[in-house]
Amino acid sequence: MTELSLDTIIGGEARVLELVRTLGLLSVPLQREYEATLSNQRARDLIAAEDDLGPVRRKLTGKRGVSLTERQQEIVVVVASLHDFEEAVEPYLRNPTDQSYAIEHILAKSNPALARRLDFDGLQILRRYTQFSTELEKMYAQPPKRRQVVFSRSADDVATMLVGRTLTFPAEALSSTPAINAWEAFLKGRNNGYTPVRAVVLETEGFETNDDVTPSRYCMLAAPGQIDTMPHRGQIFFNIGTSKVGVPSCVMVRAISIDETVIDGPGKVGAALYADYLKGKFLGKDIPLEGITRPSGYIPGHNYSTGRHRVQFL
Repeated sequence: MTELSLDTIIGGEARVLELVRTLGLLSVPLQREYEATLSNQRARDLIAAEDDLGPVRRKLTGKRGVSLTERQQEIVVVVASLHDFEEAVEPYLRNPTDQSYAIEHILAKSNPALARRLDFDGLQILRRYTQFSTELEKMYAQPPKRRQVVFSRSADDVATMLVGRTLTFPAEALSSTPAINAWEAFLKGRNNGYTPVRAVVLETEGFETNDDVTPSRYCMLAAPGQIDTMPHRGQIFFNIGTSKVGVPSCVMVRAISIDETVIDGPGKVGAALYADYLKGKFLGKDIPLEGITRPSGYIPGHNYSTGRHRVQFL
């Protein structure tokens, strides 16, 4: 981090006060709490280093169509949400459990409105600038796993191992017209001018059951490592078989990142990867699977779900 002069630091504190007042908080005590939260060095230095706070003020007052630089966007997120974020996560950090729950799950339980307001990028910003950044890193400090993903293991094990791994596919498949031809050439090992790109797996969800499955869930019966899909309300979900062929067990890919763009939601992932065309192909064989497993947080599941695993730090 760049070392700032005393004048810049003092100016940064004044800017903090100015931006907090821009939020229009209804009580003086709450305003003081926001100011105290933003007085940590990371947040204060971020604000002090910005030359033009005009767009930030307009965004904080609810103006639409405001163009922001990357740093200005970070300031907006920090000023508007850091206080509530720290208020939500501090009790959990002070009373840890055996399970490392995802920040998304913690916020959904303690402050649902904040959880709905923050997207993946917003949470990454808050993790960087919170005074609890070190504690959060320690909480998810699982050593990266480099070993091969074994798809014959349980759905939950495979779901955990897939987080952080990369799927390689042709960039041209992202546009609808040449998608099938691009995939066909790519899978047959013929580049033909197609550009390979990588999709990093950000979130997975395991599914298992001892019950008979309906036709829409036949994807759960796929062979270990085999790609199958599940139709749901006009969307196609990207699933991978686990355990044994014919045993209802699979992993759904719920979020990926392509060229630093987050694609969040199983329907969006299925659309981006043209999952329906990939039915029957094998991950790690037909489609390259590379990289290492990244630390993830757990989100409890319901019914057939064994739970979700979402990357916490990139």
